[in-house]
Amino acid sequence: MKVIMNRTLCTRHAPACEACFAGKLMLNAFDVADCVLEIRDPERTEVVTIHMTDRDGIEKTLIIDQDNWPDAYDSWMLLYEKQQASLAN
Repeated sequence: MKVIMNRTLCTRHAPACEACFAGKLMLNAFDVADCVLEIRDPERTEVVTIHMTDRDGIEKTLIIDQDNWPDAYDSWMLLYEKQQASLAN
């Protein structure tokens, strides 16, 4: 599944964003609303790829699979930082 998000369209602060994201992830239901603009390949749920325009203006990509799902549920922001650090090495 591919999810296109734009966080500049949502007024939630970081902790509320984390909770909202975790709820969508738990239900595997990234409905088009708030910051979710589009969902592509909804039947493919083994890997969720999030393409996001974040509030800092940076285009971010977050890849969620069965191995890092718990990390994404706890904090997509920390998982993104972890994925970026692994790319830098």
